[in-house]
Amino acid sequence: MANQERPVSVVIFGALNLVFGIIGFLGLIGSAAILFSVDPKNPMYSILQSSDFYRAWLWGASVIGLFATFVLLAAGIGLLLSKNWGRLLSMGYAIYAIVMGIAGGVVSWIYVTAPLLDKMSASSGPEVYGAIGGAIGGTIGSLAGLLYPIAILVFMTRRRVVEYLQRAV
Repeated sequence: MANQERPVSVVIFGALNLVFGIIGFLGLIGSAAILFSVDPKNPMYSILQSSDFYRAWLWGASVIGLFATFVLLAAGIGLLLSKNWGRLLSMGYAIYAIVMGIAGGVVSWIYVTAPLLDKMSASSGPEVYGAIGGAIGGTIGSLAGLLYPIAILVFMTRRRVVEYLQRAV
């Protein structure tokens, strides 16, 4: 078993974890910039001002997301080094991403999408179609965001991957 060939999925997920970790880190920087400089004309401004819970959610999710991004980067390195801890970190990240993806989708629907759709229902014109498109796109995007962590769980629990990464070094 010591000479077992490394599964391709270990390399692919190692590289993807690094890529998505870097993208996640850049996204967190962008989110922080938005939270610090919301324009009063932006509909998000009134949402952030009217809901202490939503504002706290965004800050908390950003802090936890920063930690999770570092975990994802470490997991990628671990997988590329063929370490079992890389697999375990990947799986831990995947569980976190699924839970936060679902929770974030629910919170966004309650505090952002539904209020904006209600506000737009009293209007007419292209803004209404933009709001509807945004709601549909946001929902599809949230669901699509669950695909990668689900794929991590599927591939990191495959027998060949587990055996390879748990082998005696």
